[in-house]
Amino acid sequence: MQKIVILIAGMHRSGTSMMARLLNILGVYLPLEMEYKDQFNESGYWESFVVQKMNDEILRSGGSIWFDNREFSLSRQSTEVIEGTHQRVANIVNNLLGQDSQVLALKDPRFCRYIPIWNSAFEDAGAKVTSIMPFRNPLEVAASIKSRDGFSTKFCLSMWLRNVLEAEFATRKLDRVFCNYQDILSDWQPTFIKIKDQLHLSNLQSSAETDTQVDNFISASLSHWRFIDSDLANYVGTDDLIYQTFQLLKQAVKEDGTKIHTRFDIIREKFNQTRSINDDLECRNSKVKSLKSRFNKAIAIQNSNIKAPGREPEVVEHKPTSADSQTRLLNKVLKNSTYGQKLEDQLSDLQKVVDVFTKMLADSKKTECSLSAELHVKTDAFTSLENKYASLSHQFGLLDDSYTSLGKELTQLSAYTQDLHDGYHAIHDSYSWKITWPIRAFVRYFLLLPGSALAAVLSKLIQQVRRLRGSPRK
Repeated sequence: MQKIVILIAGMHRSGTSMMARLLNILGVYLPLEMEYKDQFNESGYWESFVVQKMNDEILRSGGSIWFDNREFSLSRQSTEVIEGTHQRVANIVNNLLGQDSQVLALKDPRFCRYIPIWNSAFEDAGAKVTSIMPFRNPLEVAASIKSRDGFSTKFCLSMWLRNVLEAEFATRKLDRVFCNYQDILSDWQPTFIKIKDQLHLSNLQSSAETDTQVDNFISASLSHWRFIDSDLANYVGTDDLIYQTFQLLKQAVKEDGTKIHTRFDIIREKFNQTRSINDDLECRNSKVKSLKSRFNKAIAIQNSNIKAPGREPEVVEHKPTSADSQTRLLNKVLKNSTYGQKLEDQLSDLQKVVDVFTKMLADSKKTECSLSAELHVKTDAFTSLENKYASLSHQFGLLDDSYTSLGKELTQLSAYTQDLHDGYHAIHDSYSWKITWPIRAFVRYFLLLPGSALAAVLSKLIQQVRRLRGSPRK
């Protein structure tokens, strides 16, 4: 019978541990080498150390880390590195599927970034892969990570968006279930029934005993942060990609289909286009801090036999895993000089990595200074353009005033022309004008005659006048 693998792929601090333990109580096998709890997860992490370690190696192979909010890809690595990564994952998968259990669940928030790698390995081994995606109000996630790791709220929200968008895209071809963290806390049974039906887990059965165990476990899963939708809307705005994604996730709980996929695609494309250089700077700075912290911790462990601080792990039916339990195991192994030498070599390599990231951070700061200078120059240019615009606006105002004045003069000339036109027509239509037309014709005739002809005509005219008067002039 084909084995079923459930990949629990949710953002850090979103209820993935709670989901893993819930499935475990109800009959799903969890391959745990160790289990532990600390002040940040009082009910336990319920994840495989082997899988977690492999996931960290995959991130390092891709030049990334768990809090990196850039798109993850192994494509920049050599073929040898990529093939080696896939082979190590395949070896782990074969060991996991060697167990007798029919249904296997793996929980690690890092799955969000590279589900296709594990999916391909499990399918090649003949297993059917499904997925559960717990999600939580982004502000609650950001507050939890900020209190634990010291990242800014804005950076945590950007990290949340990257993880949920990549996990949603990578699981579209799988049978999957979206689970709202608050819904599980309120009433876990509808979520369990939905998981059982949609992932075709007919063999899973609950009982009064398991129901009590789950109730007790969930009641112990303290929710230290609580925000509602309006808090998120007030913080980022309803048009923000984070708010829109959270609403889409809640919609996907009820209906998962092509329309929702299209909207997720639009958001993911916008997010890739709008990531700021500040996100990269904070990410790189956080990488350096994380690597330095690991380096200093390893040095302290090597130089002393004192146990690392932290709550004692609670050993249950499986062997524990965690940073603290790994530290205690490391203290024991360090007694072996050969391993100690290997650790020194690893610490040396780690210091080189720290130096590289420190240089990257310095380069990023130089880039930021260069961009700031460029912004200053462009700001000055913009100010100059503003001044030119103000000068042109003033000149335009003067021209507008001149145009208005010329318009008034044109109006006056038009009125004067109209008066002349009316006067002309009044004269032309008058009686005196009509009876004096022979005189005007006579004048025009004389004006057309040359000078000598005009004199002859005048002489004849004078003679005619004298004759009419009857007496010659003396």
